Amino acid sequence: GMLNLGLPFGLGRVGTARAAKEGMDAIKGSSQPLVERCLLGMATRRLPDGPYSRVSVLAFNKFTSLVSNVALPAQRTSMAGAEVRDVSFYVNVQTGMYCGLKSYAGEVSCTFSVDPNLEPDPRRIAAAWEEEFDGLFSELAGLQAMPARPGRWER
Repeated sequence: GMLNLGLPFGLGRVGTARAAKEGMDAIKGSSQPLVERCLLGMATRRLPDGPYSRVSVLAFNKFTSLVSNVALPAQRTSMAGAEVRDVSFYVNVQTGMYCGLKSYAGEVSCTFSVDPNLEPDPRRIAAAWEEEFDGLFSELAGLQAMPARPGRWER
């Protein structure tokens, strides 16, 4: 499902990461995901393709960007006797930008899809993301846990 999570800016890397975690924890503890899944399921079964597509566009066009986070196995795995070296996925959404994060076998990677009217070269965004991710990783490296409130970081 798709959940609406606002991200505050101006809190720094660690503050924004903490706010995102707190927001996701609040959503996970709410009935929002279940209600949205049920409503989407009812719409899928009841509406013909045309109206369903229009409802989907109206619902999902409210997002400027979409971020997905897929946690895959932490260790390499195999399928049908062959080692899985990488996993790819694609999400077709009508937003200004899609950012797909995934972790697999101890590595994190990110894929971007950007409306060419907003940014003709997604590699520019990817380069900025890599710099910010490395900075966040460095800032978090000495922390043992992410607290619920600011000022409680343990070193």
